[in-house]
Amino acid sequence: MFELPAVVPFAREIIDQAGLADRVTVQAGNFQQEGVGHGYDVALVFGVLNGEPPQGRPALIRKVYDCLNPGGRIVLRDFVLDPDRAGPPEAAIFALQMLLTTEAGGLDTRDDWARWLVEAGFASPRTIPLPEWVGADLTIAVKPAP
Repeated sequence: MFELPAVVPFAREIIDQAGLADRVTVQAGNFQQEGVGHGYDVALVFGVLNGEPPQGRPALIRKVYDCLNPGGRIVLRDFVLDPDRAGPPEAAIFALQMLLTTEAGGLDTRDDWARWLVEAGFASPRTIPLPEWVGADLTIAVKPAP
């Protein structure tokens, strides 16, 4: 797990309480200012893309691709806009909030994600629907083996 330094102690506590400390490691850092390391099997990118500027979103996906082992997976979870970018209502309202409260944040469509993932080198992504109360589905793509 790659997380901001201030969050690392809380992440480690949660991982330990879940009995996963022997399987999950936490690395402190800031992906916007440094590399994220390498050798990962899974990268959970939850609620991160929406805070990045438009050009930073595909760049982050490429950075994640570079840090994964062959066969590794990227898992994206965030609000996603419909192709016409006018809905669904919760995502459109969140996109407006990002526009008003950040310098460059915003939302994308699932087609945007799919294009960026494939351009980075991932196999075609798939979407796993989650219960509506979760607020977002998962998009998963695999880094092919050489």
